[in-house]
Amino acid sequence: MPAQPDLTLPAKEERPAKDSRRPGGRWWLLVLAVILGAVGWLSLAPITSRVEAAVVQQLNVNGVYPRYQKRSWVPWRGLSLEGVTLYRNARGNEPVIEVSTLSVTFPWRNIWRTRHLISHWRANGALVKLHDSAGVVTFQNVSTKVTLEPGRVDVSSLQANNGPVAWALQGNILFKADQDKSAPKGGDFTVDLSVVRAVQESLDIKPRTGPFHIAGNFSIDLQQSPVIPWQAQLTGNGKSLEWHGVPLREAAVEAQLTSSDLHLSANLQLATGTATLTASRKDWDKAPLLIAGRLADDGGRKDSIAGSYDGAARALTLSSVRGNANLLAFARNFPAVVPYLPTTIRMTSFPEVELKNFAFREGKSGPDWSLGSLELLSPADLTLTLRTRPLTINRLTGRAAFKGHTWQLTGMSGNLFGGHFTLSGAYADGDLRQARVELAGLKMKEVGPWIDARDATLDAAVLSLDYHGTLSASPAHLTGSGGVRLENAPVVKVPLLDETYALFSAFSPNVQRKGVGHLKSTFSATNGVFDITDFTAHSEAITVTGTGTVDLVRRKVDGRAEGHLRGVVGIVTSPITKALEMKVSGPLDQIQVQPMGPVGIVGGSVSGAAQLPAKALKEGVKLPGHLLEKLIGPGATPEPRAGQNR
Repeated sequence: MPAQPDLTLPAKEERPAKDSRRPGGRWWLLVLAVILGAVGWLSLAPITSRVEAAVVQQLNVNGVYPRYQKRSWVPWRGLSLEGVTLYRNARGNEPVIEVSTLSVTFPWRNIWRTRHLISHWRANGALVKLHDSAGVVTFQNVSTKVTLEPGRVDVSSLQANNGPVAWALQGNILFKADQDKSAPKGGDFTVDLSVVRAVQESLDIKPRTGPFHIAGNFSIDLQQSPVIPWQAQLTGNGKSLEWHGVPLREAAVEAQLTSSDLHLSANLQLATGTATLTASRKDWDKAPLLIAGRLADDGGRKDSIAGSYDGAARALTLSSVRGNANLLAFARNFPAVVPYLPTTIRMTSFPEVELKNFAFREGKSGPDWSLGSLELLSPADLTLTLRTRPLTINRLTGRAAFKGHTWQLTGMSGNLFGGHFTLSGAYADGDLRQARVELAGLKMKEVGPWIDARDATLDAAVLSLDYHGTLSASPAHLTGSGGVRLENAPVVKVPLLDETYALFSAFSPNVQRKGVGHLKSTFSATNGVFDITDFTAHSEAITVTGTGTVDLVRRKVDGRAEGHLRGVVGIVTSPITKALEMKVSGPLDQIQVQPMGPVGIVGGSVSGAAQLPAKALKEGVKLPGHLLEKLIGPGATPEPRAGQNR
């Protein structure tokens, strides 16, 4: 039997294991990966160019025509563009958006996976200008991260500065992804900046104050037409601001905005006091901003408020303000109003007031404001400073209005000098025109010190005065009519009565200067010249009547008076057989009273003149004008009449 072949395989020769650390391992795989990566990255340049062209074409189809001044591409940075402008026509003469610098990258993995064109757009510290038919709106230091994909734009971060306002937003924009690519829509690419301008006008924060930080989110749906709905929720806060000329210590705002309306709430810390407000608007283009809320002064007293703000007209209107907050102190928060506020009034207790139709407008020639009415619903106590002298007024009530730099006072009344007063008229430039003034029962004990005529002998006297016409600090402007009464005054303090006693006593020692006297006079005034039409002073023994003029412009007196003895003295003891006629004349600081003609005396006749103490007569004859000077200010410098040279 033949021998069988040996099928046994020889044993495998054992070889020593390779050291993976030495050259000759799998290094060629790493080299191959690097080569393929480099080829891939290098191939992205033409791919990116094709994608760029596709993006531009897609923009053109939608009526957007981009141009840029400089372009560069780096594999790890993507596409960088400088001086980018998006136009609304192919001619490139109607810019819509300008961006100083912009970078674009393409997420290739997502593009290959979704088969959709996706791009990331970024700006860092760029200058952005938005154009519409009304002009340009500029934003500085714009930094943004935006993702574009079919049907939407996602803004993950948008930060920008517009003057002292700093924005930090995020949101999305939706649009139709299946547009008809065969029909370019050139001319449709526009932006409406009316809302942006309305927001800017509402903010209007002064440069170099703040800043005021605004953060929030937004959404815009371009799929809808012709009205494009949008909405935003924003919060804002800042310190040390100046808003519409009003300094604010701090401001916090929350707002919900849509394409059709606005709802806003704000807490404002003013220089003095606070304001908690809500605001709403139904139409961005035409409707004003409606305002409501509460004001509080530093003492915590509050007023309710309702009004509106028209940003286009830069006009603020307060239809109603009511409460007991100190509005005089609160109004000083508004610098444009301060020059028109009274500086000589200090409120001891601020009353409850109702203010209606306050309007403030910033015009080309400067701010202008008006006030429909300001009514005191409860009495006020205040101190009014006139010529450095404090004048206390209690239980003040009435109504005031302001328009055309004129205060209209109606039904003002209160307590003054222990008596009562009423006042109405139109006050402007130091004159109270169409004035109606009534002073009743003023106690000379309180009036005297205020007019530098403190005299204990007058403590029981009572003064009353009424005047219709023009009151003024300038004597030449005094035109009107009225009357004055002085009751229960010593004879020696009644104008002309004391002087007549002196003349009579020169001829009859039986006439004694004592007792109580009274005075009543009516007058009219034209340009500072008072015509005394009826002057009567009487006591138990003497009656004096007279007429004449008191010229406060030339500061002189010219009149006639008659003295009559009355009662027992006149019938029995007087040697004078007829009325004593007197001439009253001279400058206000040196008035003379002289008898006129022969004086009839029992048993004969003599004539003579007696010059009386100037000071007493000056204060007496001058009393109505003297009091008016103290109330409205003196006319220290004489003014020439019309046609007379100075």
